[in-house]
Amino acid sequence: MPHAFKTETQLINLGRHPLRDKGSVNPPVHRTSTVLFQNFAEYENYEKGEGEHRGYGRYGTPTSDSLEEALCALEGADHAFTFASGLSAVTTAMLTFAGAGDHILVPDSVYASTRKFCKYEVPRLGIDITYYDPTIGAGIEALFKPNTKYVYCESPGSLTFEMQDIPAIAKVAHAKGALVLADNTWATMLHQKPFDLGIDISIHSATKYVAGHSDVLIGAVMCKAAHYKQLKRVHHNLGGCAQGDACYLALRGLRTMGLRLKEHERNALIVAQWLEKHPAVNRVLYPALPSDPGHALFKRDMTGACGLFGVELGKVSSKAVGKMLDGLHHFGIGFSWGGYESLVIAYQPHKIRTATKWEEGSFVLRLNIGLENTDDLIEDLDAGLKRLMATK
Repeated sequence: MPHAFKTETQLINLGRHPLRDKGSVNPPVHRTSTVLFQNFAEYENYEKGEGEHRGYGRYGTPTSDSLEEALCALEGADHAFTFASGLSAVTTAMLTFAGAGDHILVPDSVYASTRKFCKYEVPRLGIDITYYDPTIGAGIEALFKPNTKYVYCESPGSLTFEMQDIPAIAKVAHAKGALVLADNTWATMLHQKPFDLGIDISIHSATKYVAGHSDVLIGAVMCKAAHYKQLKRVHHNLGGCAQGDACYLALRGLRTMGLRLKEHERNALIVAQWLEKHPAVNRVLYPALPSDPGHALFKRDMTGACGLFGVELGKVSSKAVGKMLDGLHHFGIGFSWGGYESLVIAYQPHKIRTATKWEEGSFVLRLNIGLENTDDLIEDLDAGLKRLMATK
C-alpha cells in the first residue's frame, strides 16, 4: 500500500490481501510446524540458504508475514520480526547486538522485566552494563567505553515516564560507532517514528496497543536493511516466534488501534489533569502534560500520547496504599497495559534505581487509563485517595 495514504486508511488495509486469501477480509490463521518441500531440489536449495522456502513454521507463516508487513509500513522500517512476547522481542534484540566482552548502556528507568533480564542473565553472558540517568541526553558520551556496542532507550520509561533526548543520544552513539536500540511501545508507531530520530532497532510489546484487548502476548522488532540478516539469524536461532493465533489477534487489534489510542489519550489527559489538583498527589508523571519536565521533548518527538502514566504519592504507608487499591471498582490490580480496561500497580522507585535518586519510601501508582467513562474513573480514584489519606 502506498505510504501516501493516511494512517487511518493504512490501519484498515495493511497486511490484507483478499485476492490472495480467496476473498477473506482478514488474513487467515496459519497454524503450522512442518512446511513441506515440493521436491528434493527445493530442500537442497533451502539447506544451502537459497530459494524462498521458509523451511519450518518457527520461521514465520503467511499470518505473521501479514502482521510484519503492516508493522513495517507503519513504523517506517524495512523488516520486522514477530515474537512470542514483548520481552522476547527485547531480549532477542539485546542479544543480537552485544556478546561476551561487550559493554551496553541501559536507562535507569527501563521496563522492570528488561531490567531483570539485564540483572540476572546478561552478566552471565559476559556483557558489561552501565545504567544511566534517562535525562542525560548528549552527556551520555562520558559513559562510553571502547567496547560499547549500543545504547538502549525507553522514552518515556514505563514506570517513571522520563522522556529521553533520543536524537542527542543517537548522535553521540553513531559518532562512537554504536547503535541505538529503543522500546517504542508507549508512543506506538502511530505517535513516534523511531528511525527519523536516529534509532537503529525499534522494539514493541505489541501485547499493548497493537493487540489492545488483554488476550494475547506478542512482540515485534523492526529494523532497516543493514541489520536484517543479523536479526534474522538470532531470531531464528533463539526460537521465540509468535504463533499464528497471536498474529491474527494483533492484526485484528491493529484495525481499531487508531480509534482506541485517541480515546485512551483523551481519557488519560482528563484523569491526569484532575489528579494534578488533588491534595494527596505530589505530582503526575505524564509527558503529555505541560507541567511535565519532559513535555518539550514529547512535543518535539511525538504526535500524541497513550493512556499510561504515573502518580507520585510521596511517603505513605503500604497499608494506606492497600486501602486505596483494594477498594477500587474500575481499576484492576495487574501488570501490563494498553488494554481496554483500567489497571493500577504501586511501586517504590528507590528500590530498583541505581543511577538516579528517588525519595526513599515514596510510592508511585502506575495507571493504565482504559476506555471507561472518565467520570466513573475519577469518582473511583477520588474515593480511593480519600481512603489513602484517612489511613496511616
